[in-house]
Amino acid sequence: MQVKKQRMGPLGTNCYLVWEQASKEAMLIDPAGRPERIAEILDGFEGHVKYIVLTHGHADHVGGLRAAKASTQASALIHRLDAHLLAEHDSMIARYVGITEPLPEADQLLTGGETLQLGSLVFEVLHTPGHTAGGIALLGEGVLFSGDTLFAGSFGRYDLPGGDWQALKTSLQRLLTLPGETVVHPGHGESTTILEEQKSNRFVQ
Repeated sequence: MQVKKQRMGPLGTNCYLVWEQASKEAMLIDPAGRPERIAEILDGFEGHVKYIVLTHGHADHVGGLRAAKASTQASALIHRLDAHLLAEHDSMIARYVGITEPLPEADQLLTGGETLQLGSLVFEVLHTPGHTAGGIALLGEGVLFSGDTLFAGSFGRYDLPGGDWQALKTSLQRLLTLPGETVVHPGHGESTTILEEQKSNRFVQ
């Protein structure tokens, strides 16, 4: 598995391009930036982007969706409970990241439990509500793309519309039962491991 990470947008959202080397099938996770930033993360990649996966619907994670779809023709996936957020272009966060019109609708609505396949790579969609009602994480190949649920040394806020502390706590408890060697690639900040968060993340002790 190959992973390319690029921070995008004024809130430093992590966008990931993930692909299998043999088949060159890929997914783009959280296209957050302006068109030129989407072009940068795709630059030099000669494979096929199969999915655009949105870990949740906040504007700082989906702002580059239109450009990503135009560049890749890939299917956009989001949890059904966050799908409505793609049309909400007049929020404070949307204005801050430069979204001025509704984004394209998702091509597939997720519920959790689905599997996404890139060549021989298989990822499970985990529904991890709490930061938003429709937050998801992707688990596969010893790696977790955790969106804004779990960060290195912290976790996602729950005081925005759709946030729920009890739901977030349950989601965090679920993620922290994963094998310790699982590498965590979050929606913001540096990567970590489940073991490291079990030992030192004082916010989830």
